[in-house]
Amino acid sequence: MVGDRLYAPDTDKFQPVTTVKTALQKFHRAFAQEFLCPSDALKDFVGEEFGEEKLDEAAHYFNVSTRLIETTLVNKGFIDRGSLFD
Repeated sequence: MVGDRLYAPDTDKFQPVTTVKTALQKFHRAFAQEFLCPSDALKDFVGEEFGEEKLDEAAHYFNVSTRLIETTLVNKGFIDRGSLFD
């Protein structure tokens, strides 16, 4: 909702949260992900070490799930999506 307020014009009202995948909802998810775990700070924290233990440490440090850590690293191009399922 914070991202929506910053992103939307002042004349727009808040949009309902649904399970439908829209561009605005993608923006909401991306905003929340970056708000909770800034990608630059995450990259500084993990460096070049992308092992399971380091990602768990990062999740604990940022107080988020390991899955959020993994998807942030994938979305920012630091690791390959296929490596999440190895």
